[in-house]
Amino acid sequence: MIKAELKVLERIFSKEIVGQLPAQFKSKHLAQLQARGYVEFVTVKLKGHPPCSVSGWVLTERGRFTYCESCKDVEIPPVKKQKQISTKNTHL
Repeated sequence: MIKAELKVLERIFSKEIVGQLPAQFKSKHLAQLQARGYVEFVTVKLKGHPPCSVSGWVLTERGRFTYCESCKDVEIPPVKKQKQISTKNTHL
């Protein structure tokens, strides 16, 4: 997979991870990714008055795994221990 295709997967993943509606953009790589089973085009129907629908791109399970596997491991710094605050009531 080339870097440009991973960038497309990243754009879609970033929308999904925060719970936004399907990603709406154009890319020459979307047709290739769809043919290989990494993304799919969906339509979400929203309730309300008046009801409406939103169409866009979402990752398939294969797309999510591929994107996450491509990410570099990030070392998380250790958390500094904080002084514990006494919860005993010192006042009478």
